[in-house]
Amino acid sequence: MILKDKSATFKQWIKYDSDDLAEQFTRISNIPKVSATILANRVDSINMVDSFLNPKIKTQMQSPLLLKDMQTACDILLQAIQTNQQVLILSDYDVDGITSATILSKYLKHMQASIQVYIPDRYTEGYGLSALSLSNILKLKFDVLILLDNGSSSITEVATLLQHNKQVIIIDHHAVDVTMPPAQAFINPKRVDDLSKNENLCTVGLVFLYIVALNRIIQNENYFIKNSINPVNILGYLDLVALGTVADMVPLIGLNRAYVLQGIKILQQRNNLPLKTLADTLKINKPLETQDLAFSISPCINAGSRMGFNTLSFDLLNASTEEDALKLAEKVVSVNNNRKIEEDKIIQAAVQEIREQNLENNSIIFVGSKHWIAGVIGIIAGRVKEIYHLPTCIFSIDTKTNTATASGRSITGVDLGNIIIAAKQKGLLIKGGGHSQAVGFTFHLSKQEELFQFLNQKISSLLNSKESNIGTFMVDNILNIHEINQNFTREIQKLQPFGNFFAEPYFMLPKVVLKNVKQIGSMKNHISCEVYGNYNFKLKAFCYKCLPSLLGEFLLKSNESPVDLLVSIQLNFFKGKYYNNLIIKDAASCDS
Repeated sequence: MILKDKSATFKQWIKYDSDDLAEQFTRISNIPKVSATILANRVDSINMVDSFLNPKIKTQMQSPLLLKDMQTACDILLQAIQTNQQVLILSDYDVDGITSATILSKYLKHMQASIQVYIPDRYTEGYGLSALSLSNILKLKFDVLILLDNGSSSITEVATLLQHNKQVIIIDHHAVDVTMPPAQAFINPKRVDDLSKNENLCTVGLVFLYIVALNRIIQNENYFIKNSINPVNILGYLDLVALGTVADMVPLIGLNRAYVLQGIKILQQRNNLPLKTLADTLKINKPLETQDLAFSISPCINAGSRMGFNTLSFDLLNASTEEDALKLAEKVVSVNNNRKIEEDKIIQAAVQEIREQNLENNSIIFVGSKHWIAGVIGIIAGRVKEIYHLPTCIFSIDTKTNTATASGRSITGVDLGNIIIAAKQKGLLIKGGGHSQAVGFTFHLSKQEELFQFLNQKISSLLNSKESNIGTFMVDNILNIHEINQNFTREIQKLQPFGNFFAEPYFMLPKVVLKNVKQIGSMKNHISCEVYGNYNFKLKAFCYKCLPSLLGEFLLKSNESPVDLLVSIQLNFFKGKYYNNLIIKDAASCDS
């Protein structure tokens, strides 16, 4: 059922049509009505309810050896451990890569293996096993290279390693081309010949399976006893597996859901010194939840590489003393704060240039500068897209090479991935790729104008009007504010973790009045207000990173006015008490 035709962010609000199924859930499983409604909007049958509410790793995990090349990868690493060969891990610099490198290196160190970890510099070496990172690691002494969260497209580089008599293991989850890298072991559930059905796992989830498989083999050979090594509690790694899984936004179903739910339980014990110290530094003084991982912890871990500190987050996650953990946590938080400041500066500069040059009159926002950090342009593109409701490409210029690195975000109805592929085929790009809503590419500055004209023309044919490119928000229910109490919110919390394929619940609050609408934050880019409903009942509400944007401007103009809101509900802990807060996701005029 369509609740709103067009909101402030050019979205339709559509209510799920699953009332009958929700009633069935309540009747058969004795689930509270609010929980039954949310579940019925996300699962198809009563048989699936328990796997969502109580997912167990032992029931969701199949044999790790079902993954193609898993046995070979175990054999290579076991021999490396037994013969004291030098093992080098090269991981991606995002949260998935960092957590993958952390749990595997911890396990190997416990097994007394000779281990090094190499994390490429985002700006000088680029992603994964690039030509430069290959050149750099070949200067190191190692026998076995393990590529984590990269390597699926490194065909030439892996071939070069084989020529240098290196053994290569790849554990990755990114798309695989027809031609696969010639590694001795290539673990990727997206291989066409992989039948494990683990395609939803990110790399840290796959690395955990690798450790499980390797540990079973080692146990069966009595390796711990023979070498006087204490057995490893590999379940203790699940806190890091949960962090990487949430950060990589993979579907929170099946084994991923079990990973996160069990990992959160471990995190809440606060026995992991680095993560405890980081949470304390961020002043998260309540039991950690998925939203803390997604919106507080993960951005800090990602900030290091974005701001030029490629090993900082890995060093933090591997800190062994309170002194080191505190020093590194404070550094990580400081770097992330600087990242946020830099992003806001770039947003303001981009909006100013767009307005001065009337770029919003084009079919695509295409703007860049030599002063903009390449590591944050994807975030900037997403925020600018929300401001203008247009496909947006933001680029960072390298004056030394006369090239630009760009990141793009699109809107409903415009497949930017296909357009970028077409631009590459036309010779307008050095390289590029992505999917319908998010892309990355590089180009020579000499091609800038021709590239813009190509993108603008292609998108213009798809973008007849903003009304034809309306997106959607799915609404779980329509509520009155007085229905929202702590018992209501706690029932919602029991359904966590929320994420991809099991979305956070959104609720429509019709005909509420906003009061005390004001800008907050050091950059004045957030909004806080009070939302009043029937019986003069009110709740505090926040809308984050909404200025400048269409939504933020709408809220500022709606002070003391009745509006329809789309919100999520959070139970926040402040000064020893819990409070319900509304998080505004969208808004609309009552008559829209």
